[in-house]
Amino acid sequence: VDKPVAAQEALSFFKNRSAISAVGADGKALALTDMVVGGARLVCGSSEMKFIARGDANADSSLNSRDVISMMLAIVNGKGLSDLCHMADVDNDGSLNAADVVTLMREIVGCDVVAGENASAAKTGAADVSVYFDSLMHRVGRSDTTVYDGALGLIRMAKNEIEDASMFIVSGKAREGATLDVGELKNDAGEKLPLTVLEGYAWNQTIFKELVIKNVQAAENQETDYFTEALPKLETSFALGANESKHIVFQVKTAANAAPGYYKTDVVVRDNNGAELARTALRVLVWDFALDEESASDTAFGFDWSAALIKSAKGDIDLVNSAEFLNGKRHEVFEEWMDFFMDNRISTYHLPYDILDERADKYMDDVRVSSFCSLGGGQHQGVPTKSAEETAAIYEKLRTKDEWLEKAYVYLVDEPCTPGGIQLSKGVYDFMAAAVPEKDFHIVVPLASNETFTVDASNPEHGGVKTDTVEYTMWYSDILCPQSYAFTPYYSNSERKEAKAKGVDLYPPGSNLGWTDKTRFEMFGNKQFQQRYDEYADAGYKMWWYICVSPQLPHPNYFKYYQGAPQRVTLWQQYLFHSNGLLYWDMCQGWNGTNKKRNACGDGDGQLVYWGEIWGQTGPVSSIRFEYIRDGIEDFQYMKQLERAGVNRDDVISEYINRVTTDVLRYSEDYHDIETARVDLGFALEAATNAK
Repeated sequence: VDKPVAAQEALSFFKNRSAISAVGADGKALALTDMVVGGARLVCGSSEMKFIARGDANADSSLNSRDVISMMLAIVNGKGLSDLCHMADVDNDGSLNAADVVTLMREIVGCDVVAGENASAAKTGAADVSVYFDSLMHRVGRSDTTVYDGALGLIRMAKNEIEDASMFIVSGKAREGATLDVGELKNDAGEKLPLTVLEGYAWNQTIFKELVIKNVQAAENQETDYFTEALPKLETSFALGANESKHIVFQVKTAANAAPGYYKTDVVVRDNNGAELARTALRVLVWDFALDEESASDTAFGFDWSAALIKSAKGDIDLVNSAEFLNGKRHEVFEEWMDFFMDNRISTYHLPYDILDERADKYMDDVRVSSFCSLGGGQHQGVPTKSAEETAAIYEKLRTKDEWLEKAYVYLVDEPCTPGGIQLSKGVYDFMAAAVPEKDFHIVVPLASNETFTVDASNPEHGGVKTDTVEYTMWYSDILCPQSYAFTPYYSNSERKEAKAKGVDLYPPGSNLGWTDKTRFEMFGNKQFQQRYDEYADAGYKMWWYICVSPQLPHPNYFKYYQGAPQRVTLWQQYLFHSNGLLYWDMCQGWNGTNKKRNACGDGDGQLVYWGEIWGQTGPVSSIRFEYIRDGIEDFQYMKQLERAGVNRDDVISEYINRVTTDVLRYSEDYHDIETARVDLGFALEAATNAK
């Protein structure tokens, strides 16, 4: 391997890893977390293999000046690779020479270098063309030609998961008609994984480099460029701009029964004559466990099904309303979009068919659909969208299957911010209780703030009671769904002063304290909101949270002007805050007016997907932010499955979550932290799953 690694990663190269042990140079067995260094062996019965980490010439599990000295002495004394067990052949050319020493020295001091197999990949093609792989969370502008990361790509993923590899092609001069030659992604046994090649399509926009700083809007903290937003399928040929980066995304989807182990394919960039410009390789490690088909997190995302129909017909309303379209194309469009959402673990507010339509049944049955709206779904502010008779008929049908009834929810009040608005939730409850006397319904009321007020005296049960938004809505609903602002803790002035004396600002610039002031804190027995939230969970309520146009900077959100880490971290915080559901208001805002030259939704609020017709394709097109959300939902799945495999929740938080986030406004903006914590989660879940 190119660098020293832990035993668990060394063993992951092998399909029969449970039969293999790692043994140190002293003959003692190594723990999974121990480093495997030169002189160590991988043993399986009577067979064994030596382990070689390129550059670790003195076998001490790190790359440092002692390795450089060992290599220089070997060269001066006329020794060959056999004397250093090939660990000194850093650039992978079959010999030990000064070039190996220079490459290792550059690696040690932090220069951009390529070593081992990376070096072989970097030697081919045109001198002015480079390719490299990086995290999808690292948003790189089109004019940024820095080669940031490795010349080879490596995805680590579970079975039944979708993962992306982000690759950039950097060209020194303009080239038309470039192509990408991608082989089949397969293992040594010839088994294949589905691979889709996407283009990082960019609109001009500004991105903040950091969020949790004193002056987010400072000029030096902003970068304006063409950044990837949409991910349509890559065209057969494409242009490379002079001194520009071309973004390519490889998407891999594993089946639940995929064979574990390594898969690989070559990737070759060619010019319009077929000549090789650059060559690299994509590798995938499939861990030996599968993510459950049923998501651990509920999701409830708004989506306009009529907009999808209109865009599929290229805006021709007459066509959309024609009998031919209604009887054929309409169903095809609905199927394609619904499959896309279910594959990405997203449940929409509304199913593509009315609940009483038998065509809705298969979606209500599907375990990938975690929730759906039975009434409402947005800005209705207490007005029922069905009659009492229709509502009764809906619940009569839902009652035929327990899982249907559990998934359905009523959403008729949205973000009540005045006492009058808050008290609309009682009217919704009264309507539902009259229409459905069995009272086997769920009601959600997303809460943007937590007001204190006195209940209207006409309320027969609570009239004149002083309360707040949370308590009142929980009298008349059973899905608690606050905005993420709610989890900002309350700190007294003395606590803030004490922290400031230590150089810690407990409320960074931009903190929203609408849920955490002294009045609300003291009114409910000096309890943090998190404590109240947990008490409702213990009482049997469903626990969700939501994100929309707020929370604003510097809180994590899904804005276009964020880097990737503060977007993906939302699901890590969801686990931290004990929430089991994510609500998001819409996915197709700004569709009208959006085209290849212009994106009509400036900050991305309410816009997460696109329609393929923009690029002459059909069907759904993901955004890079939609990928972050799906990856975060899968991260959440890892955490929940690790719990079920026997790891204590507090240990999951301390070992993995707190490496990424410790509070709503304390999170890492370095995507490496999420990447490394997720890899460790994967290895831990593999070990725990197979141990069971």
